[in-house]
Amino acid sequence: MAQSTPTVAARIEFHEDLQRQLEDRATTLRIAREQAHGALLRAERAVSEIDTKLADVDRRARELDETLSAFAATWILASRQLPHTSCLAGTGSSTTSSMRPTFAFPTTYPAFAGAG
Repeated sequence: MAQSTPTVAARIEFHEDLQRQLEDRATTLRIAREQAHGALLRAERAVSEIDTKLADVDRRARELDETLSAFAATWILASRQLPHTSCLAGTGSSTTSSMRPTFAFPTTYPAFAGAG
């Protein structure tokens, strides 16, 4: 049997087609790389913004904790200085001006440990 060999023109056309395919793939990869780089930059910006916001939330939480601790200390001091009468005792008197607060702070929280 005779084996057919591609003509020179067919070989050239085949190689040109391969070259076009390679160029198309290279272009596709370049575009994908640029898009990935852009997405990475956007993600880094977003992470940076989140980190900044979390730092602000942490700062505000510490400030609130300090404020609550100071309030608790003041509350405890005030409650120890007032005469002991219960707001919930059912006395019926709403004119009692110096009643001891009946709120109990949880002793498991460090700021209230030892509060009585």
